[in-house]
Amino acid sequence: MEYSCCLPSLHSAVGQLQENEVKTLVDKGVDINELAAEGYTALHISVRRDCSLVITKLLIAAGADTSYQTNHGFTPLHEAVRYCSLQNTRLLLRHNVNFKIRDLQGLSPLDWAIYNLGSEMLEGAPHLMTAASKIMEELLDWGTPYSLESLTETFLRCDNYSKECALRIIWRHSLKLKCANLPYHKRLLFGESHYISYKSQCLVEFVRIKCTKVDSHSLYCMFSSCTSVLSVNDMVELIWTPEFLTEFPIYGSLLQAKFARKKKRQELLSSAEERLT
Repeated sequence: MEYSCCLPSLHSAVGQLQENEVKTLVDKGVDINELAAEGYTALHISVRRDCSLVITKLLIAAGADTSYQTNHGFTPLHEAVRYCSLQNTRLLLRHNVNFKIRDLQGLSPLDWAIYNLGSEMLEGAPHLMTAASKIMEELLDWGTPYSLESLTETFLRCDNYSKECALRIIWRHSLKLKCANLPYHKRLLFGESHYISYKSQCLVEFVRIKCTKVDSHSLYCMFSSCTSVLSVNDMVELIWTPEFLTEFPIYGSLLQAKFARKKKRQELLSSAEERLT
């Protein structure tokens, strides 16, 4: 999609990374969910590039619809995944977007993530291949459903390379869940003996998770039924610091996902209790 004068003003400003212009338009009350050709909103455009992350945050804060589907059935999450924008994928997941929605081809964001692993467009661009792998890991951490049957169907659309890459990511994901005593797909954890080094890294980091404490709560509380940890402000700040994913490269994303879902569940319960009283 070209960012020309034919586009709505907000779409054009977003496409050209004109952050100040986007702010001005939002302040003036522009329709944040206005549609361009083929049903694209401004958010669909901003999520395609990591460099527009600030604009994506601005649009979401202004009420952009994070689940709107284009004429092709693409949600903003589909677009972030399809264009290998790791930062925007993370941001959308943190806003509890629906990652189960499928486009008109019947593909979910996870399906696109797997497809990207063997995409010819990424050949010769190792940083994009790394991003594509990370995106798939994030989708799994945030609970995107999958099974041996669903993966088999997805693999029919992919080449052998993307299939092999996807299986390695799934094996590692299953293994790290097992090391943390969390539910995992036993049918999708095979060849464990080939990942001895990774298993050791998982166990070492898991010990650090148990030992990292704030106000008598450890990070492990995110994996337990404990809800009081949600009110520990210092713990909340720790989890969302920019350095957190670097400090906990294996379990960091999973911890953030567990926290976000725990908080959302607690908010829903509180809301239900208020309606009953």
